[in-house]
Amino acid sequence: MKLFNVLANSIARNRLIESSEYEFYDSHKLVLEHLPFFSKYIRATEAFDLIQANIVIKAMINKLSVESIINTNTHDEVAKVNKLKPKLPHFRHNGVDVYIPFLLPNHNDLYFKTPDKLLTFPYSQFVEDFSDSIIDLFDVYNFKLFESSFASLVYIDKDETTKAYYHANLKVIFIINDQGRADATIYLFDRGIKNIETENIIRRVNAVVKHYYANDKIAFVDALFVNRLISEKLYRRIYKSLKINK
Repeated sequence: MKLFNVLANSIARNRLIESSEYEFYDSHKLVLEHLPFFSKYIRATEAFDLIQANIVIKAMINKLSVESIINTNTHDEVAKVNKLKPKLPHFRHNGVDVYIPFLLPNHNDLYFKTPDKLLTFPYSQFVEDFSDSIIDLFDVYNFKLFESSFASLVYIDKDETTKAYYHANLKVIFIINDQGRADATIYLFDRGIKNIETENIIRRVNAVVKHYYANDKIAFVDALFVNRLISEKLYRRIYKSLKINK
């Protein structure tokens, strides 16, 4: 939709790279290097790319954390992993705590239920080469993953196949579908806004999402402006560029 491109092109140029999400990504993306199946997450240039990349990075850090314990070979690996688990991002799925969502469920259990097995063959080989265990975590877990501690998203609303979330640090609304992909990324607070107001932000964002789901473009644009999520200058330009008649 052209409107979303207009919104994306109207934010401050450095906003993404100055966010805490990008800071985390830039500091930790090295954990994905030399892993060809994760190559698409090495370059995150858009807001949703950043969210996905950081989820994968956090899952990899969980994996490496267990391996670090295993490498000490102190014979109390299970106890140490159990002590570590509450500190790590995770979520429950089908009654199981998932810590490494890009792995098959039984391999997630290997790391967090029986980590001592990683010291013995053939499980020890899995530490270095886990390519055969990779799954599409976003397709498999979708909304549960985005609503977990792996992400920093606030649920807003939903329809039959998507859910809307707000990310406070990136100042973006994501419309995420049930395959774990973004149907729309709605950038808020363009560079024409001098003082960003975040008071009652969820209520204001909800007003915008309501019109998105109603497929009412005019009410959607009006809600962005009335709720102080875009500047008056951008509001007028949108009407002009999209040839929307009041």
